[in-house]
Amino acid sequence: MKIQFDTAFSSNYLCQPIYSNKGKLLAVELICRFASTDSKLIMPTELVLNLLNTQQLSRFCPNKWPLPKNMQLGLRKTR
Repeated sequence: MKIQFDTAFSSNYLCQPIYSNKGKLLAVELICRFASTDSKLIMPTELVLNLLNTQQLSRFCPNKWPLPKNMQLGLRKTR
């Protein structure tokens, strides 16, 4: 079943680094909140990110973010 929402969403996000015991950066967890502009509808991050195509994801995650290669590959594999 597909449900389509005709609403504008705003997103707030936080990048949480994940380090090894030796202090090496392993990954960056992306914590997001997607809510309609009137705040009547809030969507789980996993649902929204899985609905984005590659172009939309690249606009959401700009190339200027210094993401580790393993995270970039993980994002591509889920599409």
